[in-house]
Amino acid sequence: MKRWMVTLGAVLFLVVLTACQSDPLAEIEDGRSKAPEGLIYGEVLEINDRDLQVEVEEAVTGYEFEQGDVIKVQTHNIDLSVYESIRTEDYIEIHYNGEAKGESQKQVSAETIIIWEK
Repeated sequence: MKRWMVTLGAVLFLVVLTACQSDPLAEIEDGRSKAPEGLIYGEVLEINDRDLQVEVEEAVTGYEFEQGDVIKVQTHNIDLSVYESIRTEDYIEIHYNGEAKGESQKQVSAETIIIWEK
């Protein structure tokens, strides 16, 4: 009986431990967990008509940007209040569809932007 209870306790502990772990790339969208196709960290260099010039610090998923690349980030799909709170020199996290367009300067269309404290 003791072995059975110890085994059951260990299994329950592992189930709870697994359930508590979360994907750092996950975001809540319509009540479901969804990992973005593309994820970039970078610094805002310029803000111009709902577009941002961002220097890439790290491209986690999606298009393979290099550190130091300067890209154009279209913000037409994000909440206006988030856009209005972005300032130059802010460090931001950009979730996008994983695709980059453009010849001379690559551009992405942001789905979500999170402003980070440096």
